[in-house]
Amino acid sequence: MHVSLEDLPALALFARVVQLRSFTAAAAASGLAKAAVSQRISRLEQRLGVQLLRRSTRQLSLTESGVRLFEHACTLLDVARAAEGALGLGEAPWGRLRLNAPGTIHRGQLARALLSFLDQHPTVALSVTLDDRLIDLVTGDFDVVLRATEAQGRTSVARKLGTDRIVVVGAPSYLAAAPTLRHPSDLVQHACLRNASLPERVEWRLGKRGQRFSVAVRSRFESADFELLRSAALAGMGLLVTLSMAVEEDIAAGRLREALPDFESEPLIIYALLAERIPARAAARALVQHLASSFRRAERRSRSAT
Repeated sequence: MHVSLEDLPALALFARVVQLRSFTAAAAASGLAKAAVSQRISRLEQRLGVQLLRRSTRQLSLTESGVRLFEHACTLLDVARAAEGALGLGEAPWGRLRLNAPGTIHRGQLARALLSFLDQHPTVALSVTLDDRLIDLVTGDFDVVLRATEAQGRTSVARKLGTDRIVVVGAPSYLAAAPTLRHPSDLVQHACLRNASLPERVEWRLGKRGQRFSVAVRSRFESADFELLRSAALAGMGLLVTLSMAVEEDIAAGRLREALPDFESEPLIIYALLAERIPARAAARALVQHLASSFRRAERRSRSAT
């Protein structure tokens, strides 16, 4: 496989197809017809004598040769972006981004932030999934992942968005009928709603005046769907542990109450994580910047309201 200078435009187009996971999106971003993009990639494959992409009606995937070439093609795009930056041109955000966020995130807050982002960037599209599973940023097929945790490892670049805390909440009807709850150790007597996306043995960790308490809770009801868990808590089925932002409106309205208000969790930092396997596109960088600003404004409003 020998690459010449004449192949550079096609290589850049190949990298764009892979990053956007679509010939159609790459064509729109490049100002070309979809057929023209397909033809240029096919000619590149013919000239190099290798297959770079496996094409199907539903998806594109890289061959082994495509994976090796893609890394170098991304480097080519980075050089082009650096040259544009040196000239003060820069790259405008464009293309489809895949965002993954916790199911326990404040959905209204996230939706408002994403709506304002799309209003500001009409050439960007978003695909959003919500779940609490641990995401492998190398194979997870997401451009941006939000998590309320410490960023670990060397496979991601993290940007702090804000902070939150864990709360234990229950419906007034449940708390009125359940055993008295004064201390985290009392949780073993209660029905607890478990997030099935998290490890099976879950310990709820709370503290007071420098002391930390860790309690292994039991559960007769579990689900990987946070909205179902929240609905179960609202119906009085048991106690739910979650991010404060996810239930702040229910608490304000009296639908849920904090079960152990005198005990606090360690603060959690909400991060936006960018996969290092693909150099961050302008759209991904712009989304993370916008989310950081939106979360900071929401935190300021929350502090001023308390």
